[in-house]
Amino acid sequence: MYKVIIIEDEPDAQELLIAYIHQAFTNKFDIVAKCFSADEGFVAIQKHEPDLVFLDIQMPQKTGIELLKELVNINFEVIFTTAYENYAIEVINNFQPLAYLTKTIDPDELKRVLVNFDHKHKQSKATNNYIGISTVDEKFKILKSEIAFMKGQGSYTDIKLINNKDIITTSKGLKTYDYLTDNEKFIKTSQSHIVNFDFVKSFKTKDQVLILTNGDQIPVSGSYKAKVAKKFE
Repeated sequence: MYKVIIIEDEPDAQELLIAYIHQAFTNKFDIVAKCFSADEGFVAIQKHEPDLVFLDIQMPQKTGIELLKELVNINFEVIFTTAYENYAIEVINNFQPLAYLTKTIDPDELKRVLVNFDHKHKQSKATNNYIGISTVDEKFKILKSEIAFMKGQGSYTDIKLINNKDIITTSKGLKTYDYLTDNEKFIKTSQSHIVNFDFVKSFKTKDQVLILTNGDQIPVSGSYKAKVAKKFE
């Protein structure tokens, strides 16, 4: 289910929105938080890491626009819900929202927006399952879930797949793949190693190495030790 946060200062508007969401999709959107202010919304976003946020603009003390400007990363889709049309150009230019809905919200229009969100999310998820790899003479895709670890070798990177003894050597440095660590499954254990934590069996703290399920041993450097150890808590 998609995690949804509603940030709206009017209780009746909140409940009507929830009713329309459930009317459109019975078991696809989970309302994890209902917030009556931008500050409440900020806390809820940090806590729940939502997929979708319904955001009112004009609220007491702080606007929805000000809330978005406070966030370091916006890793979710936003649907603005407001009685004011005059903010449309500003929010569309600055935040690229999924939709800008004016009150009173039309349930049919909301359903179309949610169908679009569902389609977009499925496409993104399918694309994000793979990573593009370039070797000296070949380009291909591999499943991220099959990567056991990556090892940087200067301007090249060795990639080991969990069910393959062979090493794939790409023509790009490890830094190219640092973005993988945005996913909690992948963690950097040194300046030259990225590991898929799904395949970690144990951490030998004395030797400072991770033991993978296929028997491979991955070094953990001092500056990364605390972060790695925290994954076992």
